[in-house]
Amino acid sequence: MDIWQPNSQAPARPLRIATLGAYAVFIAINVASSAGLLGPTNAEVSAKFQVPLTPAGWAFSIWGLIFVLEGWGAAYQYIDLDYDADGFKARFVNATNLNWIVAWAACCAWQLAFVQQTPGGMWLALAAIVTAFLAMGRALVQLYSVKERFGPAPSLPLYCAFFLGTTINTAWLSVAASVQLLISLRLSFGPHLEAAAVLAAAVFTCLGAAALIREHDTAYGLTLVWALVAVFEHTDSTPVHRTALAAIVAIPNSTAEAAASNPTTDPTPGGNATVKGAASGGAAAGSVCNPASLNSTKPVPCTDEQEADALNDLMIDTPSSSDPLAAVFDTSTCDPADPQGYTQPVDLADSSLLEVVIAVSDDFLMAAGNDSYWMTACEGDFTHDPFNACQVPRSLSAPPEEPTVYKVQLKLSCAEGVNDTIALEATAALGPAPDGNLTVSAITWQQIPLPGVGQ
Repeated sequence: MDIWQPNSQAPARPLRIATLGAYAVFIAINVASSAGLLGPTNAEVSAKFQVPLTPAGWAFSIWGLIFVLEGWGAAYQYIDLDYDADGFKARFVNATNLNWIVAWAACCAWQLAFVQQTPGGMWLALAAIVTAFLAMGRALVQLYSVKERFGPAPSLPLYCAFFLGTTINTAWLSVAASVQLLISLRLSFGPHLEAAAVLAAAVFTCLGAAALIREHDTAYGLTLVWALVAVFEHTDSTPVHRTALAAIVAIPNSTAEAAASNPTTDPTPGGNATVKGAASGGAAAGSVCNPASLNSTKPVPCTDEQEADALNDLMIDTPSSSDPLAAVFDTSTCDPADPQGYTQPVDLADSSLLEVVIAVSDDFLMAAGNDSYWMTACEGDFTHDPFNACQVPRSLSAPPEEPTVYKVQLKLSCAEGVNDTIALEATAALGPAPDGNLTVSAITWQQIPLPGVGQ
């Protein structure tokens, strides 16, 4: 995932223009297709080549919502508004723009191939629609990566511009690719497609369940339910009818069970970025506090307080009770007479501080080595939560290339499967690299006692 991690620099103007232009072409081709300027309309071709997974006609109205959301995203990424210090908009744009361009181009190619109504044209259409799904899915995975590292979108406009359209489009394209596969098979091998239809429905339902359970992406699940209801209504195949009904029931049930057993992340504005589950008064079953559950050497003694802290307190911003779209900004406490000069409190939700925390965590993991506790018990996957941070105040006359120096105290915990926590105190400098991107240097850290529960 790290190789896909978008940086926090606003994309270059030519790329933003290209994204806006690609969206305009995407809309123009769809309008031309709907008007019959490219040949038979999509509805006419679909009616001619019915397959067991073809949804009812009303389901295709979801494209209207996709066009609006992605149009908002294309326009919003172009304007300079909100490309600010927190880096959220820049990260979302960097996660989506190239992927959107590829997906929109592939959708245009699908339109041109689909109207040919030949076996070769339908296989080309399949290649195009699968390409669109993979490109849009890659954008969604990168958005998940941003959410996991930096928290969910801090505002509804950001969420709607980049996350919502991408997730709805990805889910719908998974269904569209399945339908296109069946059409291609029908033209090449005949009409006996029930087994292939059931298998295809199972595959895209499993993908949706994964998005729901792992990422709590409700929009993805609702899009699949929308499509499956349309398939359930329209299909004449009894096996597909039963499969669609089972999937309609299974998708929301799997979401509810996952939320009840292991609350994790929510991509919507104000959702928790990292939550480790319900509070526990003692050692949780399956944790490293229970020596019968894991035969591994712990880096520090494990106490009930540490276990409760790991289960209950590793979280980033939660929504304000008065404003569900506003983040709660945690503050730090610093010694005004600190001999090293770390006197200025840092907001714990500050994106620059999170860059430092991530770099410190990575440095700790590299120093620990492949045979360490973190690589064996946690498989190198852990969360990081700063609970106090101070910086050396910057002079007003300081040149832009002068780094900002931080001292931060943070907690580390296994991200999946094992609940355990340690704390580090680290110092690091954050400043521009020669290529203009921010980089963290001069990292030092030492292990410290955990703070009290609730910090």
